[in-house]
Amino acid sequence: MDIMWIAIAVNLTVYGLIGWLIVRIFRRRLPDPWNQPSFTIPVAIALGAFITMLTYTHWLIYPN
Repeated sequence: MDIMWIAIAVNLTVYGLIGWLIVRIFRRRLPDPWNQPSFTIPVAIALGAFITMLTYTHWLIYPN
């Protein structure tokens, strides 16, 4: 079960990188608070944490 915390940390890091990429690519097209990384990255991580909590029971690290 020790590997699960690493998997969750990597998963949230990926969501943070996705938020950073969205800001980096669409900075000129996004409205004012969304074009700042200090706003968009925490929102992306929070949404990622929510998705992780919803799908936690479906993760298979160790086969049954």
